[in-house]
Amino acid sequence: VQAGEVIAKVKVIPDMGQLSSAQARVRLAEINLKQAQVNYGREEQLYKKQLVSADEFDKVKQAMKQAREEVTAAEDALQVVRDGVSKSNASASSTLIRSTISGIILDIPVKVGNSVILANTFNDGTTIASVANMNDLIFRGNIDETEVGSLVTGMPMKITIGALQNLNFEANLEYISPKAVENNGANQFDL
Repeated sequence: VQAGEVIAKVKVIPDMGQLSSAQARVRLAEINLKQAQVNYGREEQLYKKQLVSADEFDKVKQAMKQAREEVTAAEDALQVVRDGVSKSNASASSTLIRSTISGIILDIPVKVGNSVILANTFNDGTTIASVANMNDLIFRGNIDETEVGSLVTGMPMKITIGALQNLNFEANLEYISPKAVENNGANQFDL
């Protein structure tokens, strides 16, 4: 996959408390808009008869524009709660999961129909897929205490993996543990 490529799509199940709150906000914004339109109509008639200053008329016109924007914002918020995305920010959809890096999908721990949790301050969220850049691999291993003395950090190495005996990987040694760990009666150092 490439960075930014869509790798999954999730369906939002709305929280009932947030849904009813968003619906109430839409109703309230519509009530405020109707009142602002009535006020605008009155002020417009008075302004045409030159009974109200231009400044007063502009304030009422501004209040009506704000009420329209509140209705639009409330409807967008309702759409986000209900569908996970609104028309105004469809490109930044939270229902489309995109890869953060280019690489190979190693694991997909969730299946179709599983519930997932959004990352927040209380938890890490649900992992949808594990993607790895296979150009830079990290090999972790260990070496016997009798051989660790011949190793130096930064030295080039050839690594052979047991399952792939005929493949050698070029590598550089980045770390040698300063402390040995006993493994089956032998002291070994982590690399």
